[in-house]
Formats: sequence, C-alpha cells, structure tokens
Amino acid sequence: MDNQKVIGLAHTLQALLPFGCSGINSMDQYDQAIELMGILEEDAIKNAFFIDYLLPIIERYEDTSPDFFASSNRIAKMDMAQIMLRVLVVHYSLKTSDFINEIGDESIVIEIINGKRELTNAEIKKLAARFNLTPEAFFDKQGNIDLRK
Repeated sequence: MDNQKVIGLAHTLQALLPFGCSGINSMDQYDQAIELMGILEEDAIKNAFFIDYLLPIIERYEDTSPDFFASSNRIAKMDMAQIMLRVLVVHYSLKTSDFINEIGDESIVIEIINGKRELTNAEIKKLAARFNLTPEAFFDKQGNIDLRK
C-alpha cells in the first residue's frame, strides 16, 4: 500500500467536501451531504467505503442541530407504522389519495399520518404487498402490531 498516496487522496477528499473535517455546520452543507449520499446510494456496494465515512457526519448534524430538534421529538412520538406510511409518501412522491386500495378514503390516510388513527393489520398487509416490504417493517421495537388478526 502506498501510504502517501492514501493520505494525499484523503486530503483531496477533505478539500472537496463542503464541510471538510469540521463536519456539517449549516443546512446548506447538510443538503449537499444528503444529495451526495443519494448519489452514492445508487451504487451502494461500490460506494460503501465513502457511505460509511459520510453517514456518521450526517447523523452527527441531525443529532445536534437545532434545525432537527423539533422534528426529532415529533418523530419519537410516532409509532413505526405511522413513520413507514410517511416514508412511503415521501419516497414514492405519493398523495394521500394514492392509498385508496390499501387504506381507503383520503381522510383516513390523513388521520393515520397525523397519529389520530392506527393502521389495521389488513392495511399493513396490503401496504407491505404493494411496496414489496415485510409487514414487520411497520412494527415498532415492541412489535405492537399483531398480524394474526
């Protein structure tokens, strides 16, 4: 291994990143890091080393930035099914009306997203099938959803 070459590449990388060694210090830098992570994840196996480098930097900013404090507290109060539904909406650019076959009326989807109603076992099974997920993806740590019903 050419140690000097590796060190030189590390310095070049630090100089190219908008946040260098100091970590992310602004939402603009955070947005740039998230955009870069999205590109890296397109070929996650090839980019695993860099993903492993970048992910803790992003997480540290999310854990310590006041920009994330309110949303972190709000997310902590949600159950996993509610979080998964929100993730599906964002990830697939869906509207609340796009779940008519799995959940029903748009108003019901909104109630679930807002935490006023929980997903039923049947709804979870349908969502899991549609998005090629296991129903367990909708569980919280305590596994509070019983799919036998």
